[in-house]
Amino acid sequence: MLSFDDMKQMYSNVGTVGQQLKIMSDEVIQETFDNDIQTRQCYIYDYYHDDQSDLEYGYNPALSKTKIPVKLKFIVKTYKSMSKDDPEYHIMFEPDVWNSMSCKPDWFVKNYEKLGIKFPIGLYVDIPDDRGIYHRWIIMYSEVANQFPKFGVLRCNYLFTWIKDHDVYRHKRKVWGIEATQNSYTSGVWTGDKMTIFDEQGKFYLPWSQIASELRHDKRLFISMLQEEPWVYRITKVKNTSPKGIITFTVKQDIYEPEHDYVCLDPNDENYGEMYADYYVSDIVPDENLDDVKNGYKIVIEAVNYNVKIGASKVLTAKIFDAEENDVTSDYSTSECVWSFELVKVREIQEELIVVDDDYSSKDGNKFKCKFKFNGDEKYIGHNINATCMIDNMSTEISLDIVAL
Repeated sequence: MLSFDDMKQMYSNVGTVGQQLKIMSDEVIQETFDNDIQTRQCYIYDYYHDDQSDLEYGYNPALSKTKIPVKLKFIVKTYKSMSKDDPEYHIMFEPDVWNSMSCKPDWFVKNYEKLGIKFPIGLYVDIPDDRGIYHRWIIMYSEVANQFPKFGVLRCNYLFTWIKDHDVYRHKRKVWGIEATQNSYTSGVWTGDKMTIFDEQGKFYLPWSQIASELRHDKRLFISMLQEEPWVYRITKVKNTSPKGIITFTVKQDIYEPEHDYVCLDPNDENYGEMYADYYVSDIVPDENLDDVKNGYKIVIEAVNYNVKIGASKVLTAKIFDAEENDVTSDYSTSECVWSFELVKVREIQEELIVVDDDYSSKDGNKFKCKFKFNGDEKYIGHNINATCMIDNMSTEISLDIVAL
C-alpha cells in the first residue's frame, strides 16, 4: 500500500490539493462504479438515431444498430407527488468515460456542438427500471453545482405528432417528448360579455432537432388520449435557448375541428391511434414512409456560403448521409430530387424574383445540384430565401441571406 509521501509524490504535478483529491475521488468512483446498485446499462441517441421509436417503453435497445451503450448511475433526487411537478432524476457518467469523452459521437460534434449545444443535453437516453424494462428519457440540463458532473433527466410520456406543410409536399412528424405536469391555476374557461373560450394552458418539451424546430407559433397539435373529440392545443410561445438543446413550448387549448383534424378510432385500421391536427387543410396527402429519416438518413445542402447576392446566380448541392455520417448519395441515383424556394415574408410574385435554371443539373451531370438567380433589388437586402430539397421521403431546408452584389 502506498504511503502518504508516495501519494504526494504521485500527484505533485497535478495542481492544488483540491485537484489532487478530485482525481483520487474519481479513481475511487471508477473502481466501484459497477458495484453500485444505482449503476445501469443505458443507451444514448438523438432523434435521427432512434431506430426503435414505435414504443414508449418495453423495447430492447441492445438490438439497436445506432444507439450508443454507456453505463450510468441513475439517481433519484425528488419523489413523485400529485400536487407537484414531475420528480427530478439525475444520471452520472463513469469518471473515465466522462473525462475522456469517449461516449461523445462524431455526429454530436458535427450537428449539435457547433450550435452551442453541450454534450449530452438534448439527447435521449434509454434507462431500465428495477424490473429491467427500458424507458425513454431526455437529458434536460447539467447540474453544475456538484463536484461530480450530473445531468437532470425526465421521462418521455407523449408522442407529439403534427403535419409539416410545404407547397409541394406534406410530411407526418412524430417526436417523443415530455408533457409537463406543472400545476395550472386557471379555471380552463374564460367568459366575456359576448363569448366563452378555452383558457387552459400547458407546456411540453422536445429535444432540439431540425424536425422539432419546425414547430412554430400558432401551430395546432393534439395533446390528448385517443377519443372521439381529442383535446387540441395551439402553440403560443417557443424557447430554444434555456438550455440550448431543449425546446420549450407553451400551448393554449384550442377547438377540435373535425373537418380539418384527423383521428383514427378504428382498431382494425393500420393507422389506429393516429391523430393529426390540420390534416385536411390541403389536397396534398401527408406521406407515410419515413423509414430513411428514422434510420438516421438525412439530406445536407452544401454551398460555398449561405448568402445570395442580388442579381447573381447561386449553386446548391444536396448530399445524403446515413446514421454513421457516410455519404450515400450515390445510392439514390434513381430518385427524384425536387428543389423549391420561398422568399420569406414577401408578397410579390416570387416566380419573377427567384428564377431556377431547370437545365443546370443535367448539364453539370449531378442531378442533386440546383442553380438559381435572385432578380430582386436592394430593397430585399436583409431578407431571407428558404431553399428546400426533397429526395424520396426526406426533405431539408436552409435559410439564405440576401446581400448586396
